[in-house]
Amino acid sequence: MIDVLIIGVIFAYAGWTLFRYVKKSKKGACASCALNKSCQSACSVSDAALHRAKTGGSPGSK
Repeated sequence: MIDVLIIGVIFAYAGWTLFRYVKKSKKGACASCALNKSCQSACSVSDAALHRAKTGGSPGSK
């Protein structure tokens, strides 16, 4: 009987962890980060810089 309870607890925790992971992954990397309010890394990069990085353009090219 106790083995069924232990297995149930393990599966419940695994399900909860998977649910949290999916919920955070839908928000995106910076939105779901615990440090998103105080982080000064890639989350604060401007949209123009991100566009240039994705397209391979240089800062002076238009």
